[in-house]
Amino acid sequence: MHESLPPASTSHTALPFAPQSGLPARLPHSVLFVALVLILFLGLLTLEISDSYFRHDHAIARSLFVLPLPAALFWGICTRHRWAWWTTRILALLVAILYALPSIGIWFLYPHLPLGLRLWITVVGAILCAFVLSVHLALGRPAARTYFFARKTGH
Repeated sequence: MHESLPPASTSHTALPFAPQSGLPARLPHSVLFVALVLILFLGLLTLEISDSYFRHDHAIARSLFVLPLPAALFWGICTRHRWAWWTTRILALLVAILYALPSIGIWFLYPHLPLGLRLWITVVGAILCAFVLSVHLALGRPAARTYFFARKTGH
């Protein structure tokens, strides 16, 4: 009644979804967080593009020209390319500065704006800055570095 199983194969044919030796078996949480933030920014850019097209006389939003960059970074992060790690980390720091400067500068350069508008710009800029800085820090974690820079052994 009990059937014997064939002996386990000792060949090194790896399935596409099986972890390779020397590489982490799971996606680190920090890399997953980066992918989710990139999806968030892709969604925000897409909303802005559709808003400008449908609500403002079919105008082309400037975001349309920025959209390929986070899409390429998302693809690079998901496919584990080292260039995506470097590019995302550097751009995250630059974009964080880009969000932080207006959040602070609005108080000195435009004191005549209503208080509510200045608070809105500051809060939104601070939230986006926090997301982008989190991406920079998440990619600097040891698990993310190991995920992208571990030596591939085998084939």
